[in-house]
Amino acid sequence: MDSYGIAAQIAAVAKDGSYDLIMLGKETIDYNGSSVGGMLAEMLTLPLVSLATKLDLSANTATIT
Repeated sequence: MDSYGIAAQIAAVAKDGSYDLIMLGKETIDYNGSSVGGMLAEMLTLPLVSLATKLDLSANTATIT
């Protein structure tokens, strides 16, 4: 599958769930092109942080650096 197909599959699952946060890994199937995250965010009409170096969780608050 291509990046669009993968993003569409993840989006279909995410639409059925009630997720507060969706995280994707650094290594990608598109030769590290990092296109799946952007496509997924667009399909779900959600904001995107394309690179995070730190994640702090406290109660219901996530702080991403």
